[in-house]
Amino acid sequence: MSLAGPARSGPALAPAGPAPRRDVPRRSPRQEPPARPPLRVVPDPAARRRHRRRRAVIVSALVGVVAGLFGVVGLHVRLAEGQADLDELRGRLEAEVERNQGLRVDVARAESPEAVLAGAQRLGMVAPGAVRTLAPVPWPPGPEAAGPATPAGPGPGRAGP
Repeated sequence: MSLAGPARSGPALAPAGPAPRRDVPRRSPRQEPPARPPLRVVPDPAARRRHRRRRAVIVSALVGVVAGLFGVVGLHVRLAEGQADLDELRGRLEAEVERNQGLRVDVARAESPEAVLAGAQRLGMVAPGAVRTLAPVPWPPGPEAAGPATPAGPGPGRAGP
């Protein structure tokens, strides 16, 4: 192909003069081609779904870990409060045990023979002249204290109670 026109069959003719000039802008060697946006790979929809799913799992795990940490902190706070209550109750228990021991000492002093005698004299009671001690009788009385033996139940011909 030549610039002069379409190829013709027949004898070749030499060009009669310079080729007609076309108004085609020529690029100078210094000019750069117009800038194109950078090429990129079109994302695969399945890869995108996997990436979203992975991100959702990671976010869910992080939310779970943070919630778990808040739960542990809450339990620790409750444990500390319970320990403070327990310490307070132990202090109150020790105080009450000491008070109880003091009251037992007071009761023992009040029940002592000297205190009973002093209280009786204050009320105007007098000491007895002679003291007799009585021996306790076993109850229920044994067979020797019952007297003659009687049948345990109604006999023949006897009516019951």
